[in-house]
Amino acid sequence: TFRTPLPLLLALSSVCLAAPALQSPLEPFQPDEHTLLLYHFDEGEGTVARDASGHGQDGVLKGPQWAKGRFGGGLWFNGSSDSVFLQRPDALRGLKQITVECWFNQDAVSGRRFLVGHDVGFHFEVDDAAAMSISLYNQGGGVPNAEGKPHQQVLLGGVSVRPGRWHHLALTYNGGTVSYFLDGVLRGRRDGPRDFSLGADSRGLWVGCYVGTDFWYGGLIDEVRVSDVVRYDPEGKLQPGQQVF
Repeated sequence: TFRTPLPLLLALSSVCLAAPALQSPLEPFQPDEHTLLLYHFDEGEGTVARDASGHGQDGVLKGPQWAKGRFGGGLWFNGSSDSVFLQRPDALRGLKQITVECWFNQDAVSGRRFLVGHDVGFHFEVDDAAAMSISLYNQGGGVPNAEGKPHQQVLLGGVSVRPGRWHHLALTYNGGTVSYFLDGVLRGRRDGPRDFSLGADSRGLWVGCYVGTDFWYGGLIDEVRVSDVVRYDPEGKLQPGQQVF
């Protein structure tokens, strides 16, 4: 029986675990093997937002209006009832790490405003234009991890999000730490839950609100991307205040 030599196994493992090449958000995202969901919002008409990831996860518009985005087209949300809905985000299951990001230009800044959320998977939000957070759920929120946590919200305050201006926001989770990147700068890191498995059968994914019921976002959103890897500073070398792009 042929056995792969240990040095070759180690080499293959390093290739499999290598971080993807950095894609700057200063241009439209290009899908790669780590892209699970990607909405460019460039259609400009109709009621469907096409998923460019290759996973066929098109979203249905429930009220938002086509508008000029950060790159090409975008969507404008009214802050009270608009969303994009994906009933079966099948690619978003069993994730051990994640990057969630988008460009946004906010009108309504008070209160909690959800940008992207996968029910019982993760929820990605900006709060009072001064904080940002992600809520993470282990195996749908029904199974505690080794620390006894089935769910945890990880928040970072002390940031400044200006209304009427485009911002890029990205949060990464590597299986233990959450990192926050605003406009290309590492804003901070927080301890997160250990070894969560994100994603389970759920009520779906929403852009612009919390599960179609609350925390409505008001303003423009463009270039929504979810990845199964830590895309920014994966080795954790940066200090808060340093630029990643």
